[in-house]
Amino acid sequence: MLTVAALQRAAGAAGRALPDDTNVIFELGSTNAVLHAAPAPAPGAPRLLFAELQTAGRGRRGREW
Repeated sequence: MLTVAALQRAAGAAGRALPDDTNVIFELGSTNAVLHAAPAPAPGAPRLLFAELQTAGRGRRGREW
């Protein structure tokens, strides 16, 4: 299962840091749709959203999956 803590540990082991606005949602339709519907982050403040399960995501070239 994905957790923010597990992602932070993995990023730290690779010498990276995750943005403060990093979230994990168990199930959602599309990470892209959720991020587009949310208020825009402050300039220079990236946002990451991970999902354990996506039910309406699209792959490359708009392919459904």
